[in-house]
Amino acid sequence: MEEHLNLAPIALLLIGTVLCGLLLAGLRQPPLVGYIIAGAVFGPSGLGLIADRQIIDTFAELGVLVLLFVVGTHLSLRAFKNIYRTAVGAAMLQILVSVSLMLLLAQLFDWQYQRAIFYGFVLALSSTAVGIKILEDIGELRTETGRCAVGVLIAQDLAVVPMLIIIVGLSSDEGVDVAALLLKLAIAVAVLATLIWWLSRRQRVHLPFRHLLVRYADLAPVAALALCVIGAAISNALELSASLGAFIAGLYVGNTTERALMIRAMEPIQSLLVMMFFLSIGLLVDLPFVSTHLGTVLLLIAFVFLLNSVINVVALRTVGERWRIAFLAGFALAQIGEFAFVLSQTAVSNRLIGEEAQRVVVAVIALTMIASPLWLELARRLHAVRATPSEGLGSLLARIWRDEGRLLRLRSGRAVRGGTRLVESLSGGLDRALRSARHDGGDGEPAAKASRKPGSSP
Repeated sequence: MEEHLNLAPIALLLIGTVLCGLLLAGLRQPPLVGYIIAGAVFGPSGLGLIADRQIIDTFAELGVLVLLFVVGTHLSLRAFKNIYRTAVGAAMLQILVSVSLMLLLAQLFDWQYQRAIFYGFVLALSSTAVGIKILEDIGELRTETGRCAVGVLIAQDLAVVPMLIIIVGLSSDEGVDVAALLLKLAIAVAVLATLIWWLSRRQRVHLPFRHLLVRYADLAPVAALALCVIGAAISNALELSASLGAFIAGLYVGNTTERALMIRAMEPIQSLLVMMFFLSIGLLVDLPFVSTHLGTVLLLIAFVFLLNSVINVVALRTVGERWRIAFLAGFALAQIGEFAFVLSQTAVSNRLIGEEAQRVVVAVIALTMIASPLWLELARRLHAVRATPSEGLGSLLARIWRDEGRLLRLRSGRAVRGGTRLVESLSGGLDRALRSARHDGGDGEPAAKASRKPGSSP
Protein backbone atom coordinates (compact mmCIF):
# COMPACT_ATOMS: atom_id res chain seq x y z
CA MET A 1 0.00 0.00 0.00
CA GLU A 2 1.38 3.38 -0.96
CA GLU A 3 2.43 5.54 1.99
CA HIS A 4 1.98 9.29 1.99
CA LEU A 5 3.77 11.90 4.03
CA ASN A 6 1.55 13.15 6.84
CA LEU A 7 1.75 16.92 6.58
CA ALA A 8 -1.03 17.66 9.08
CA PRO A 9 1.26 17.88 12.18
CA ILE A 10 3.72 20.14 10.36
CA ALA A 11 0.86 22.35 9.12
CA LEU A 12 -0.59 22.64 12.63
CA LEU A 13 2.87 23.38 14.01
CA LEU A 14 3.40 26.21 11.52
CA ILE A 15 -0.07 27.64 12.20
CA GLY A 16 0.57 27.56 15.94
CA THR A 17 3.96 29.19 15.43
CA VAL A 18 2.47 32.03 13.39
CA LEU A 19 -0.28 32.58 15.98
CA CYS A 20 2.27 32.69 18.83
CA GLY A 21 4.37 35.15 16.86
CA LEU A 22 1.35 37.38 16.23
CA LEU A 23 0.36 37.20 19.90
CA LEU A 24 3.80 38.27 21.08
CA ALA A 25 3.93 41.02 18.45
CA GLY A 26 0.56 42.27 19.75
CA LEU A 27 2.10 42.40 23.24
CA ARG A 28 4.98 44.48 21.81
CA GLN A 29 7.48 41.67 22.26
CA PRO A 30 9.74 40.18 19.54
CA PRO A 31 7.84 37.53 17.52
CA LEU A 32 10.86 35.21 17.77
CA VAL A 33 9.97 34.77 21.46
CA GLY A 34 6.63 33.39 20.29
CA TYR A 35 8.43 30.95 17.99
CA ILE A 36 10.36 29.49 20.94
CA ILE A 37 7.15 29.18 22.98
CA ALA A 38 5.38 27.49 20.05
CA GLY A 39 8.19 24.97 19.71
CA ALA A 40 8.01 24.09 23.40
CA VAL A 41 4.19 23.87 23.45
CA PHE A 42 3.74 21.86 20.24
CA GLY A 43 6.96 19.82 20.49
CA PRO A 44 7.48 16.28 21.78
CA SER A 45 7.35 17.31 25.44
CA GLY A 46 4.17 19.38 24.88
CA LEU A 47 1.27 18.48 22.60
CA GLY A 48 3.51 16.16 20.60
CA LEU A 49 2.68 17.34 17.06
CA ILE A 50 6.31 16.63 16.15
CA ALA A 51 7.61 13.64 18.10
CA ASP A 52 10.34 12.26 15.82
CA ARG A 53 13.71 13.20 17.33
CA GLN A 54 15.42 12.89 13.96
CA ILE A 55 13.12 15.50 12.43
CA ILE A 56 13.69 17.78 15.44
CA ASP A 57 17.46 17.41 15.20
CA THR A 58 17.29 18.16 11.46
CA PHE A 59 15.19 21.26 12.18
CA ALA A 60 17.70 22.36 14.79
CA GLU A 61 20.77 21.86 12.62
CA LEU A 62 19.26 23.59 9.59
CA GLY A 63 17.93 26.37 11.80
CA VAL A 64 21.34 27.04 13.34
CA LEU A 65 23.04 27.05 9.94
CA VAL A 66 20.67 29.47 8.26
CA LEU A 67 20.26 31.78 11.24
CA LEU A 68 23.98 32.25 11.75
CA PHE A 69 24.42 32.81 8.01
CA VAL A 70 21.72 35.52 8.12
CA VAL A 71 23.28 37.07 11.23
CA GLY A 72 26.67 37.15 9.49
CA THR A 73 25.26 38.93 6.44
CA HIS A 74 23.97 41.77 8.64
CA LEU A 75 27.25 42.41 10.49
CA SER A 76 29.51 45.05 8.99
CA LEU A 77 33.22 44.60 9.76
CA ARG A 78 33.94 48.10 8.44
CA ALA A 79 31.70 49.56 11.13
CA PHE A 80 33.25 47.14 13.62
CA LYS A 81 36.71 48.61 12.93
CA ASN A 82 35.61 51.92 14.44
CA ILE A 83 34.89 50.38 17.84
CA TYR A 84 36.92 47.19 17.76
CA ARG A 85 39.17 48.21 20.66
CA THR A 86 36.21 48.72 22.98
CA ALA A 87 34.30 45.69 21.67
CA VAL A 88 37.22 43.24 21.76
CA GLY A 89 38.37 44.51 25.16
CA ALA A 90 34.90 44.17 26.67
CA ALA A 91 34.32 40.72 25.12
CA MET A 92 37.70 39.41 26.32
CA LEU A 93 37.02 40.72 29.81
CA GLN A 94 33.57 39.08 29.83
CA ILE A 95 34.99 35.72 28.81
CA LEU A 96 37.84 35.83 31.33
CA VAL A 97 35.54 36.82 34.22
CA SER A 98 32.89 34.23 33.26
CA VAL A 99 35.41 31.39 33.00
CA SER A 100 37.12 32.43 36.24
CA LEU A 101 33.82 32.44 38.13
CA MET A 102 32.88 29.02 36.75
CA LEU A 103 36.27 27.64 37.81
CA LEU A 104 35.61 28.95 41.33
CA LEU A 105 32.17 27.32 41.36
CA ALA A 106 33.79 24.09 40.16
CA GLN A 107 35.58 23.91 43.50
CA LEU A 108 32.22 24.06 45.32
CA PHE A 109 30.29 21.63 43.12
CA ASP A 110 33.18 19.28 42.33
CA TRP A 111 33.04 19.84 38.57
CA GLN A 112 35.84 18.90 36.23
CA TYR A 113 37.73 21.98 35.09
CA GLN A 114 36.87 21.15 31.43
CA ARG A 115 33.16 21.39 32.21
CA ALA A 116 33.68 24.62 34.17
CA ILE A 117 35.44 26.19 31.18
CA PHE A 118 32.56 25.11 28.94
CA TYR A 119 30.01 26.71 31.30
CA GLY A 120 32.09 29.89 31.34
CA PHE A 121 32.04 30.04 27.53
CA VAL A 122 28.26 29.49 27.47
CA LEU A 123 27.72 32.26 30.03
CA ALA A 124 29.86 34.72 28.05
CA LEU A 125 27.95 34.40 24.76
CA SER A 126 24.97 36.67 24.13
CA SER A 127 22.34 36.28 21.42
CA THR A 128 23.12 38.37 18.36
CA ALA A 129 19.67 37.84 16.82
CA VAL A 130 17.73 38.63 20.02
CA GLY A 131 20.00 41.52 21.02
CA ILE A 132 19.74 43.25 17.65
CA LYS A 133 15.98 42.71 17.51
CA ILE A 134 15.16 44.14 20.94
CA LEU A 135 17.52 47.08 20.41
CA GLU A 136 15.74 47.79 17.13
CA ASP A 137 12.31 47.51 18.78
CA ILE A 138 13.18 50.11 21.45
CA GLY A 139 14.87 52.46 18.97
CA GLU A 140 18.40 52.02 20.32
CA LEU A 141 19.99 50.08 17.45
CA ARG A 142 21.36 53.16 15.62
CA THR A 143 22.39 54.97 18.79
CA GLU A 144 25.72 54.80 20.59
CA THR A 145 24.28 52.14 22.88
CA GLY A 146 23.26 50.01 19.90
CA ARG A 147 26.60 50.38 18.14
CA CYS A 148 28.45 49.44 21.31
CA ALA A 149 26.24 46.38 21.92
CA VAL A 150 26.51 45.19 18.30
CA GLY A 151 30.30 45.61 18.41
CA VAL A 152 30.52 43.40 21.50
CA LEU A 153 28.20 40.85 19.84
CA ILE A 154 30.48 40.66 16.79
CA ALA A 155 33.53 40.19 19.03
CA GLN A 156 31.74 37.41 20.93
CA ASP A 157 30.72 35.68 17.70
CA LEU A 158 34.29 35.77 16.42
CA ALA A 159 35.52 34.38 19.75
CA VAL A 160 33.49 31.22 19.13
CA VAL A 161 36.24 29.95 16.81
CA PRO A 162 38.85 29.56 19.59
CA MET A 163 36.12 28.42 21.99
CA LEU A 164 35.22 25.47 19.76
CA ILE A 165 38.88 24.54 19.36
CA ILE A 166 39.37 24.64 23.14
CA ILE A 167 36.26 22.51 23.82
CA VAL A 168 37.32 19.86 21.31
CA GLY A 169 40.86 19.88 22.69
CA LEU A 170 39.73 19.59 26.31
CA SER A 171 37.44 16.64 25.58
CA SER A 172 40.14 14.46 23.98
CA ASP A 173 40.25 10.90 25.36
CA GLU A 174 44.04 10.91 25.12
CA GLY A 175 44.38 13.92 27.42
CA VAL A 176 44.93 17.58 26.69
CA ASP A 177 47.85 18.24 24.34
CA VAL A 178 48.64 21.81 25.37
CA ALA A 179 51.17 22.44 22.59
CA ALA A 180 48.83 21.21 19.83
CA LEU A 181 45.93 23.18 21.35
CA LEU A 182 47.94 26.41 21.45
CA LEU A 183 49.10 25.85 17.85
CA LYS A 184 45.51 25.41 16.65
CA LEU A 185 44.43 28.52 18.57
CA ALA A 186 47.26 30.57 17.03
CA ILE A 187 46.31 29.41 13.53
CA ALA A 188 42.62 30.13 14.12
CA VAL A 189 43.30 33.63 15.46
CA ALA A 190 45.63 34.37 12.54
CA VAL A 191 43.02 33.20 10.01
CA LEU A 192 40.32 35.29 11.70
CA ALA A 193 42.54 38.39 11.81
CA THR A 194 43.41 37.96 8.13
CA LEU A 195 39.75 37.50 7.20
CA ILE A 196 38.72 40.61 9.13
CA TRP A 197 41.51 42.67 7.57
CA TRP A 198 40.67 41.46 4.06
CA LEU A 199 36.93 42.08 4.37
CA SER A 200 37.24 45.46 6.12
CA ARG A 201 39.89 47.07 3.92
CA ARG A 202 39.04 50.06 1.73
CA GLN A 203 39.28 48.09 -1.49
CA ARG A 204 35.88 46.56 -2.04
CA VAL A 205 35.38 42.78 -2.14
CA HIS A 206 33.18 41.38 -4.92
CA LEU A 207 31.35 38.09 -5.17
CA PRO A 208 32.82 36.02 -8.02
CA PHE A 209 29.43 35.65 -9.80
CA ARG A 210 28.10 39.18 -9.29
CA HIS A 211 27.33 39.73 -13.00
CA LEU A 212 25.01 36.74 -13.03
CA LEU A 213 23.30 37.96 -9.86
CA VAL A 214 22.62 41.35 -11.41
CA ARG A 215 21.26 39.75 -14.57
CA TYR A 216 19.28 36.96 -12.90
CA ALA A 217 17.96 38.24 -9.58
CA ASP A 218 16.17 34.95 -8.85
CA LEU A 219 19.54 33.27 -8.43
CA ALA A 220 20.50 35.41 -5.42
CA PRO A 221 18.63 33.43 -2.71
CA VAL A 222 19.84 30.14 -4.17
CA ALA A 223 23.42 31.44 -4.33
CA ALA A 224 23.19 32.64 -0.71
CA LEU A 225 22.04 29.24 0.52
CA ALA A 226 24.73 27.54 -1.57
CA LEU A 227 27.42 29.71 0.05
CA CYS A 228 25.95 28.88 3.47
CA VAL A 229 26.21 25.14 2.79
CA ILE A 230 29.71 25.45 1.28
CA GLY A 231 30.96 27.36 4.32
CA ALA A 232 29.41 24.78 6.65
CA ALA A 233 30.98 21.89 4.69
CA ILE A 234 34.46 23.46 4.75
CA SER A 235 34.26 24.17 8.47
CA ASN A 236 33.07 20.63 9.13
CA ALA A 237 35.96 19.22 7.08
CA LEU A 238 38.36 21.21 9.27
CA GLU A 239 36.80 19.51 12.34
CA LEU A 240 35.12 22.72 13.43
CA SER A 241 31.41 23.39 13.82
CA ALA A 242 29.41 23.50 10.57
CA SER A 243 27.42 26.38 12.07
CA LEU A 244 30.62 28.38 12.46
CA GLY A 245 31.35 27.92 8.76
CA ALA A 246 27.87 29.15 7.90
CA PHE A 247 28.42 32.26 10.05
CA ILE A 248 31.77 33.05 8.38
CA ALA A 249 30.17 32.55 4.95
CA GLY A 250 27.47 35.04 5.93
CA LEU A 251 30.13 37.41 7.22
CA TYR A 252 31.86 37.16 3.84
CA VAL A 253 28.65 37.87 1.89
CA GLY A 254 27.71 40.71 4.23
CA ASN A 255 30.97 42.56 3.60
CA THR A 256 31.01 42.43 -0.19
CA THR A 257 29.70 45.04 -2.60
CA GLU A 258 26.74 42.76 -3.31
CA ARG A 259 25.64 42.83 0.33
CA ALA A 260 22.52 44.94 -0.26
CA LEU A 261 21.51 42.81 -3.25
CA MET A 262 21.88 39.55 -1.34
CA ILE A 263 20.08 40.82 1.77
CA ARG A 264 17.24 42.21 -0.33
CA ALA A 265 16.96 38.95 -2.28
CA MET A 266 16.86 36.91 0.93
CA GLU A 267 14.18 39.03 2.61
CA PRO A 268 11.26 36.83 1.41
CA ILE A 269 12.80 33.71 2.96
CA GLN A 270 14.73 35.32 5.83
CA SER A 271 11.75 35.38 8.19
CA LEU A 272 11.11 31.70 7.49
CA LEU A 273 14.76 30.84 8.15
CA VAL A 274 14.85 32.77 11.43
CA MET A 275 11.55 31.21 12.50
CA MET A 276 12.98 27.76 11.79
CA PHE A 277 15.87 28.30 14.19
CA PHE A 278 13.89 29.64 17.13
CA LEU A 279 11.18 27.03 16.58
CA SER A 280 13.88 24.34 16.71
CA ILE A 281 15.15 25.73 20.02
CA GLY A 282 11.64 25.46 21.43
CA LEU A 283 11.24 21.92 20.08
CA LEU A 284 14.34 20.88 22.01
CA VAL A 285 13.04 22.22 25.34
CA ASP A 286 12.00 19.31 27.57
CA LEU A 287 8.95 20.64 29.43
CA PRO A 288 8.62 17.68 31.88
CA PHE A 289 12.30 18.05 32.73
CA VAL A 290 11.88 21.82 33.27
CA SER A 291 8.80 21.32 35.45
CA THR A 292 10.58 18.67 37.52
CA HIS A 293 13.63 20.91 38.01
CA LEU A 294 11.73 24.21 37.88
CA GLY A 295 13.40 25.68 40.97
CA THR A 296 16.88 24.91 39.64
CA VAL A 297 16.10 26.29 36.18
CA LEU A 298 14.58 29.53 37.55
CA LEU A 299 17.54 29.96 39.89
CA LEU A 300 19.95 29.51 36.98
CA ILE A 301 18.02 32.03 34.85
CA ALA A 302 18.10 34.64 37.63
CA PHE A 303 21.79 33.89 38.19
CA VAL A 304 22.54 34.29 34.46
CA PHE A 305 20.66 37.59 34.12
CA LEU A 306 22.11 39.17 37.24
CA LEU A 307 25.66 37.91 36.76
CA ASN A 308 25.82 38.64 33.04
CA SER A 309 24.39 42.14 33.51
CA VAL A 310 26.96 42.97 36.19
CA ILE A 311 29.84 41.50 34.18
CA ASN A 312 28.79 43.31 31.00
CA VAL A 313 28.32 46.68 32.69
CA VAL A 314 31.63 46.43 34.57
CA ALA A 315 33.47 45.29 31.43
CA LEU A 316 32.09 48.16 29.34
CA ARG A 317 32.84 50.69 32.06
CA THR A 318 36.38 49.30 32.38
CA VAL A 319 37.07 49.89 28.67
CA GLY A 320 35.86 53.47 28.97
CA GLU A 321 32.17 53.54 28.01
CA ARG A 322 29.85 56.06 29.63
CA TRP A 323 27.52 54.87 32.39
CA ARG A 324 24.24 55.02 30.40
CA ILE A 325 25.69 53.16 27.41
CA ALA A 326 27.36 50.55 29.60
CA PHE A 327 24.19 50.06 31.66
CA LEU A 328 21.73 49.60 28.79
CA ALA A 329 24.12 47.65 26.55
CA GLY A 330 25.09 45.40 29.46
CA PHE A 331 21.47 44.51 30.20
CA ALA A 332 20.71 44.05 26.48
CA LEU A 333 23.46 41.39 26.31
CA ALA A 334 22.41 39.52 29.46
CA GLN A 335 20.73 36.57 27.71
CA ILE A 336 22.56 33.44 26.50
CA GLY A 337 22.89 33.26 22.74
CA GLU A 338 22.53 30.89 19.82
CA PHE A 339 26.24 30.10 19.67
CA ALA A 340 25.92 28.63 23.17
CA PHE A 341 23.57 26.10 21.59
CA VAL A 342 26.32 25.27 19.07
CA LEU A 343 28.84 24.88 21.91
CA SER A 344 26.50 22.54 23.80
CA GLN A 345 26.06 20.35 20.71
CA THR A 346 29.84 20.15 20.31
CA ALA A 347 30.30 19.38 24.02
CA VAL A 348 27.73 16.55 23.90
CA SER A 349 29.18 15.01 20.72
CA ASN A 350 32.63 15.05 22.35
CA ARG A 351 31.22 13.64 25.63
CA LEU A 352 32.27 16.67 27.65
CA ILE A 353 28.76 16.97 29.13
CA GLY A 354 25.85 14.54 29.34
CA GLU A 355 22.32 14.74 27.98
CA GLU A 356 20.89 16.00 31.29
CA ALA A 357 23.35 18.91 31.36
CA GLN A 358 22.43 19.71 27.75
CA ARG A 359 18.73 19.79 28.69
CA VAL A 360 19.50 22.35 31.38
CA VAL A 361 21.61 24.44 28.96
CA VAL A 362 18.92 24.39 26.25
CA ALA A 363 16.20 25.32 28.77
CA VAL A 364 18.25 28.24 30.12
CA ILE A 365 19.10 29.43 26.58
CA ALA A 366 15.44 29.37 25.51
CA LEU A 367 14.03 30.98 28.68
CA THR A 368 16.64 33.74 28.84
CA MET A 369 15.85 34.58 25.21
CA ILE A 370 12.14 34.71 26.07
CA ALA A 371 12.65 36.92 29.14
CA SER A 372 15.32 39.16 27.58
CA PRO A 373 12.94 41.93 26.31
CA LEU A 374 11.35 42.22 29.76
CA TRP A 375 14.79 42.32 31.40
CA LEU A 376 15.94 45.17 29.15
CA GLU A 377 12.69 47.08 29.74
CA LEU A 378 13.27 46.73 33.48
CA ALA A 379 16.81 48.09 33.01
CA ARG A 380 15.53 51.11 31.09
CA ARG A 381 13.03 51.94 33.81
CA LEU A 382 15.58 51.42 36.57
CA HIS A 383 17.91 53.80 34.79
CA ALA A 384 15.14 56.38 34.40
CA VAL A 385 14.23 56.52 38.11
CA ARG A 386 16.40 57.65 40.99
CA ALA A 387 15.98 55.70 44.19
CA THR A 388 16.53 57.34 47.55
CA PRO A 389 18.74 55.48 50.06
CA SER A 390 15.79 54.87 52.40
CA GLU A 391 13.41 53.68 49.69
CA GLY A 392 12.41 50.03 49.89
CA LEU A 393 12.35 47.59 46.99
CA GLY A 394 8.55 47.43 46.96
CA SER A 395 8.23 51.20 46.68
CA LEU A 396 10.86 51.33 43.93
CA LEU A 397 9.14 48.61 41.88
CA ALA A 398 5.78 50.35 42.38
CA ARG A 399 7.26 53.54 40.91
CA ILE A 400 8.88 51.65 38.02
CA TRP A 401 5.65 49.92 36.98
CA ARG A 402 3.37 52.82 37.98
CA ASP A 403 1.83 53.28 34.52
CA GLU A 404 0.99 49.59 34.16
CA GLY A 405 -0.45 49.55 37.68
CA ARG A 406 -2.60 52.61 36.96
CA LEU A 407 -3.84 51.04 33.71
CA LEU A 408 -4.58 47.74 35.48
CA ARG A 409 -6.49 49.54 38.25
CA LEU A 410 -8.41 51.56 35.66
CA ARG A 411 -9.39 48.47 33.71
CA SER A 412 -10.21 46.60 36.91
CA GLY A 413 -12.38 49.51 38.06
CA ARG A 414 -14.19 49.57 34.75
CA ALA A 415 -14.73 45.83 34.93
CA VAL A 416 -16.06 46.09 38.50
CA ARG A 417 -18.35 48.99 37.64
CA GLY A 418 -19.57 47.17 34.54
CA GLY A 419 -20.19 44.04 36.59
CA THR A 420 -22.04 46.03 39.25
CA ARG A 421 -24.28 47.67 36.65
CA LEU A 422 -24.94 44.28 35.07
CA VAL A 423 -25.91 42.77 38.45
CA GLU A 424 -28.12 45.78 39.26
CA SER A 425 -29.79 45.55 35.86
CA LEU A 426 -30.41 41.82 36.23
CA SER A 427 -31.68 42.30 39.79
CA GLY A 428 -34.03 45.09 38.74
CA GLY A 429 -35.36 43.08 35.82
CA LEU A 430 -35.94 40.06 38.05
CA ASP A 431 -37.72 42.22 40.66
CA ARG A 432 -40.01 43.75 38.02
CA ALA A 433 -40.80 40.31 36.63
CA LEU A 434 -41.74 39.02 40.10
CA ARG A 435 -43.98 42.06 40.81
CA SER A 436 -45.70 41.61 37.44
CA ALA A 437 -46.23 37.94 38.13
CA ARG A 438 -47.76 38.67 41.54
CA HIS A 439 -49.96 41.39 40.10
CA ASP A 440 -51.21 39.35 37.13
CA GLY A 441 -51.65 35.92 38.66
CA GLY A 442 -51.05 35.97 42.40
CA ASP A 443 -54.40 34.12 43.31
CA GLY A 444 -55.91 33.94 39.82
CA GLU A 445 -58.61 36.60 40.48
CA PRO A 446 -57.33 39.58 38.49
CA ALA A 447 -56.59 37.44 35.51
CA ALA A 448 -60.05 35.86 35.67
CA LYS A 449 -61.73 39.25 35.84
CA ALA A 450 -59.77 40.50 32.91
CA SER A 451 -60.78 37.49 30.84
CA ARG A 452 -64.54 38.02 31.30
CA LYS A 453 -66.47 39.67 28.48
CA PRO A 454 -68.51 42.79 29.16
CA GLY A 455 -72.03 41.90 30.22
CA SER A 456 -71.35 38.26 30.85
CA SER A 457 -72.45 36.68 34.11
CA PRO A 458 -69.93 35.44 36.61
